[in-house]
Amino acid sequence: FLQEDLSDPVVAATCLASTYFYKTLNKDNSLVFTLLSDGSGYSVKAASADIGGHITIPANYNGKPVLVIEENGFMGTQILGLTIPDTVKEIQTSAFENCTQLINVYINVGLDNVRGNAFKGCGNITNVYVRTRYNTT
Repeated sequence: FLQEDLSDPVVAATCLASTYFYKTLNKDNSLVFTLLSDGSGYSVKAASADIGGHITIPANYNGKPVLVIEENGFMGTQILGLTIPDTVKEIQTSAFENCTQLINVYINVGLDNVRGNAFKGCGNITNVYVRTRYNTT
């Protein structure tokens, strides 16, 4: 997995200042995961602006929950669909801004905060599916 180059003193100091943090890529190299400074879980973002198709954010990575979709994390990517698991608690500012091809968004329970402009410029979204905690009978 990809880990910060700790031989660079600036990178090492940054890592130490963040307590404990590193970045890794998923198996197909489309997502980057960063361990949160408190060690409770991970944040996620696109590995590059070339990412496309339907993206499913995994609920867990390396045995810990994926809790945050990073600020500008998928900005301007070519994704068509998005599934957000119930472990994600926050979508940060401009996370999906200008994802002009995004059509379908699936959100599971658990999301607490959607920050400003998270979906700004996503004018082609036609379906937003939200799973709730309530049973409908």
